[in-house]
Amino acid sequence: MSPHAVYNTLWMAYIEHDWHPVKITVFRLTPTSSKPGIKERLDKSFEDFETWLKRFTTQHNLKTSLEAIHCDEEDYETYADMYRKALRDSAGNTRAIDITPGRKFASAIGMQIGIEENVDSIFYLHLLDDSFADLPYPQIPRSLVKLVDFKKGVNP
Repeated sequence: MSPHAVYNTLWMAYIEHDWHPVKITVFRLTPTSSKPGIKERLDKSFEDFETWLKRFTTQHNLKTSLEAIHCDEEDYETYADMYRKALRDSAGNTRAIDITPGRKFASAIGMQIGIEENVDSIFYLHLLDDSFADLPYPQIPRSLVKLVDFKKGVNP
């Protein structure tokens, strides 16, 4: 997974909509695949995200904490329970979720629980040209990327 898929949504939400979280919870799914290098690539993407977040929050003078929750990628029920708990623990705050990065089942569960828990925003970063998938947000032509908030409708 490209680390840009993890942080480009946050970057665009901040730049385009002045949206910035005080806490970010990242679900780190443990792969069950025996393919060599999968876990290492996921770990590297998370480390890249941590580095980017430190640099970004420092540059913009933001106070943002980061929490990582680990879950087996094939344990859908536990994943859903942990997701729901994380959202309930943040009740009373402005809450948004990003369904852009990760596995399809994780995005589907995130969207379902986000609707159930009445989060403020459900973000999806729609990249109109996959050749820009491995680039940071500022290097993607604005006409080729759209930030969709499914809580506000499907038309950005």
